[in-house]
Amino acid sequence: MVARGREFVSDGAKRAMFFEHTSSLGFDETVEAVTESAERQGWHVLGVIDLQRIYQEAGHPDMTKVRTVQLCQPEGAVRILGEDGNKRLAALLPIQLAVYETHSGDVRVSGLNLGLMGRMFGGVIEQVMQKGAQDLDRTPYVPRESTVPKLGYQAAHHLAATVHRV
Repeated sequence: MVARGREFVSDGAKRAMFFEHTSSLGFDETVEAVTESAERQGWHVLGVIDLQRIYQEAGHPDMTKVRTVQLCQPEGAVRILGEDGNKRLAALLPIQLAVYETHSGDVRVSGLNLGLMGRMFGGVIEQVMQKGAQDLDRTPYVPRESTVPKLGYQAAHHLAATVHRV
C-alpha cells in the first residue's frame, strides 16, 4: 500500500511483530509471575518500570496501569553485540515485556516477537533470538510459539524491508 510516496506496513504484519496475552491474574500478581518465571529461565531482570507513575509525575492525566519488565540474557547479548556490525541492535536491548491493564480491566502481557525479529536478521542474531523466544515460551502469560504469528524467511525479510521504507 502506498500513500504520499510512503509504503505502509499491513496491520497483519504489525500484529506479527508483537504477541499479546490476557492474564488470569491481577495486575501486580502478573508482574510478579512474569518476573519470577523469567528469572527461573535464566534471564536477568534489570528492573520494572512503572510508566503510569512516571507519566503522572510528569503532569499527564492518569491512565491505566502499565509496567515494563526489562530482561537481559547476558550470554546471548554478548554473542550479538560482540560483533561491531550488530551493535546497532543494542537499541533493542534489554528486551522488555509490558504488563498493562486495559480500560475494561483486563490484564495483558505483550512483547516483541523475538522469533520473527531473529529471522529478519539471520545468523547469530537469529540463533540468540530463537533461544530467547524459547525461554520466554516457558514464562507464564507469554503465549506459546504456536499462538504467535509465524512468518518464513522471505516474509520476514520482506517485512523488514517494508518497515525500513516507512
